[in-house]
Amino acid sequence: SCPEQEGICRFERFCYPLTKAAGGASLQWALDPDPQLLSCLTQTSLPPDFDGHRLLYLDTETTGLSTGTGTLAFLVGIGYYEDSSQYVMEQYLMEDYDQEPDLLSRLLTTLKRFDTLVTYNGKSFDVPLLEVRYVMNRLHSQLRQMTQLDLLHAARRLYKRRIGSCTLGNMERTLLGIERPDDIPGAEIPECFFAYVKDHDPKRMNIVLKLNRLDILSMPLLLGRMLHTLQCRASEYPEDDYSCGRLFLRSHQWDWAEACLRRASSSLPEARWELAAYYKRQRRWDEAEALWLSMVEASEGGTGPYHE
Repeated sequence: SCPEQEGICRFERFCYPLTKAAGGASLQWALDPDPQLLSCLTQTSLPPDFDGHRLLYLDTETTGLSTGTGTLAFLVGIGYYEDSSQYVMEQYLMEDYDQEPDLLSRLLTTLKRFDTLVTYNGKSFDVPLLEVRYVMNRLHSQLRQMTQLDLLHAARRLYKRRIGSCTLGNMERTLLGIERPDDIPGAEIPECFFAYVKDHDPKRMNIVLKLNRLDILSMPLLLGRMLHTLQCRASEYPEDDYSCGRLFLRSHQWDWAEACLRRASSSLPEARWELAAYYKRQRRWDEAEALWLSMVEASEGGTGPYHE
């Protein structure tokens, strides 16, 4: 950490080996992601010269849940891969209100080294909030110019059918086996900052810093897990196979989509319907008809198979 100075935010840096793992996924998995799979997962066009080393993971802790001018990002955590040898995490903490310009300036210097931003619900919250803070401090931000990859939307596309709630905490528990024994409800985090500004008691703020580090560490692990699911194009869960198939259809990866939907179709009526629709678009009439007839026989799909 930097020595305490007026107007200078607190800065901390941590390094993790790429062997760091949770739930069978390691940091190595997200080191150099396949651009085709990453674009398919996030449904986002990547920069033409995409480089996995220019991915920057970002998460904020704020004084409220609004993105209006009265809400501050008192803690910003970022993570990135350095020299293909380690995962680096940095945290910028406002210990008083006059440190916000320094926090934003330091963050801006780091942002210039990256072109793709990875967040969890950052498109709707973290990025708009930081943009407002840069405007309020008369600083020019490049956040909007960066490619935005929001893992919340990716998790919903891939796992919502099976898991339901796609909060980061639930993804950690379900997919990575990560439990947070010292977790603080999000609604209490602003009060931790307000109390810290008054008395500088580090106890609760250290918990907030730890939780922020877990967020920054979980995102590449979760991204690696999701990319691994797509890359293997096989899952022990038919719901995941079905979701993968739909993602591949959207990305025009026809062979991959068919393989996933065929596996899922043995268990899920909606997968049979999707696969039949794919066969119809491909003018593979016999295969489509066989699926529709099987759905009619099993009384699946309402009137759709009858119409077809």
